[in-house]
Amino acid sequence: MSDERLKRRLYLTRDCGTCKACCTLMPVVELDKAPSLACKHLNPQEGKGCTAYETRPESCRSWACVWRSGSNVVEPVERPDRLGVMLDTLRPLPGQPRLDVLLAYETREGGFAAADAALSRMARKRAIVFMTGEPKVFGTQGAVDAFLSGAPEFAEAIGLRAAS
Repeated sequence: MSDERLKRRLYLTRDCGTCKACCTLMPVVELDKAPSLACKHLNPQEGKGCTAYETRPESCRSWACVWRSGSNVVEPVERPDRLGVMLDTLRPLPGQPRLDVLLAYETREGGFAAADAALSRMARKRAIVFMTGEPKVFGTQGAVDAFLSGAPEFAEAIGLRAAS
């Protein structure tokens, strides 16, 4: 099954509802949209998403919300707008191995603190990189070491340091 078909099948399991976190937090190069700013195609009506969904840019098409994917990493009740944190994956460069790491973005101020129990649960199995504010990596020592050795260019590019 193709990656796109699998993604569509998984996305049928969870609906965004009123969550619009990705349309605000993620940068969209093709639209010259900076991170943490609402996209110009974001529908202002409650419960509605992208007004240009069928013709959305490639960066939007290729992005995959960890919650919406139906992943068992995130519980159904931990939708990004409710949890206070949106999770992404670090996609490897061609020819590079996939790293078991999550990128975490606050959907509201204090989101990391409010989601502490959920993030601690997730960090028992993988490294989590906090992307809002000063980047930090959190998780078991083995997961953190695997991430830092597996993606040194990414860690250096964002000025990453291990969380204490």
